[in-house]
Amino acid sequence: MSALLVVLAIAVAVSPRSLRPARSPERSTAHTGHRDPRRVRPAALVAQVGGAVRTRVPALAPRDDATVGAAVLAVLGALALAPITAPIVVGCAAVAVVLGRRRIVAVEAEATRRCLPDTVDLLRLAVGAGATPRLALAAAAQHGEGPLAVELRELDRRLRAGSPLAVELDRIAASQGAPVLALVGVVRAAALDGAPLAPALDRLADELRADRRRHAEAEARRLPVKLLLPLVCCALPALVLLSIVPLVVGTLRSLHL
Repeated sequence: MSALLVVLAIAVAVSPRSLRPARSPERSTAHTGHRDPRRVRPAALVAQVGGAVRTRVPALAPRDDATVGAAVLAVLGALALAPITAPIVVGCAAVAVVLGRRRIVAVEAEATRRCLPDTVDLLRLAVGAGATPRLALAAAAQHGEGPLAVELRELDRRLRAGSPLAVELDRIAASQGAPVLALVGVVRAAALDGAPLAPALDRLADELRADRRRHAEAEARRLPVKLLLPLVCCALPALVLLSIVPLVVGTLRSLHL
């Protein structure tokens, strides 16, 4: 009964309107060629289920609609087949959400950390050319790449709409986390307190490049540990089959004779 109620609740949440495929002739001709636009493939249906669930539950960690849809369908299938396992399924789902959120935060922080030195270099070039902190941020947003450049483009758009610079710097610090705190502090001190920006950016660029070099060295030291499992599971059995097994078989045949 509990599984039936859960299935009915999800069915109500995922309305048929949200699962209805697009019927635009131009879009179907451009993307599907001669396929029937009314036909929905299983993968697309799973993605639509995930998108509908993520729309109603924005706190879900995975940002891939297909992943969310597959997880929802797997949980519903497990509950329908074995209602007694509902606590285990819910517990596994909660653990998956927590681990997924941590993984997403770690991946985004790593992407920001990788593109941060290049963004600081763009700011240095703009400031060296005589730009103010606000214009330097706009130049870095226009020519930069990565998640930080996306945030800077949003910052520039909001500044043009009249939002205060301090508020937008706080928003970037909250969204990007620890990797950008030093850069936000430097820009804040220059824009609000009048501190010289170019020397601070020079020091920050040197620190970021040294940190990226240390991180690359740490990754290189961890590489043998990461390769240990593939070597043990793939190379070692092949070595045993090709070198040791023939010797053992030959020895056993000679002993039998």
